[in-house]
Amino acid sequence: MDIAAKISSAGEAVGAVRQGMVWVPGGTFRMGSEKHYPEEAPVHRVTVDGGYFWSVDDDGPVRAEKLAYGHAFVLLASASAMQAGHPDAAGLMADVLSIIEKHFWEPGLERSRDELSRDFAPFSTYRGMNANMHLSEALMAAFEATEDRRHLHKAGSILGFFTLGMASENG
Repeated sequence: MDIAAKISSAGEAVGAVRQGMVWVPGGTFRMGSEKHYPEEAPVHRVTVDGGYFWSVDDDGPVRAEKLAYGHAFVLLASASAMQAGHPDAAGLMADVLSIIEKHFWEPGLERSRDELSRDFAPFSTYRGMNANMHLSEALMAAFEATEDRRHLHKAGSILGFFTLGMASENG
C-alpha cells in the first residue's frame, strides 16, 4: 500500500500513532497497541474521563496516564498562540489551566504532581523536576500573554522550591 492510501480524506494519518498532547473527549475506547511498545499491549477497552493524552491512535488513547509535562506544553502553546492573536488561544489556555489547577497543582507543596491516572487520580508520589521546570516556563509565558500575576506567583513558587529548597539542602 502506498503512503497516499494511508491518509484519510481529512488529511490525517490513518492507523498511525500520533505523538504530542491530544485532546480526547471522555468515553469508551480501545486502548493499547500490539505494534509499538510491549507495555502498551494488549489492546483492551477502557473508559476515560477525557483530557489531554500524550499519544493516540485511531481507537483513542494509547496510554492512559495524564502527564504534567505534556500539560505544561499545552499551556506554553496556548500562551504563544495568544500572543500571536489566535482566536482560540484563550479558550485553550483556560481549559488547560483549569486541568492543571484542579488536578495537578498541589497547593500545600506549591508545585505539580508529575502524573495522574486516566481518571485524574494520583498514583505516584513522584514530583518531577522536569515537569515542574517546564510548567514554570509555561506559567511565565502565560503571565506574559495575560499579565495575570497568579501565573507568575505559581512559577515563582516552583522555582523557589528548587533554588531555596532543593539547592540549599543539597549544597
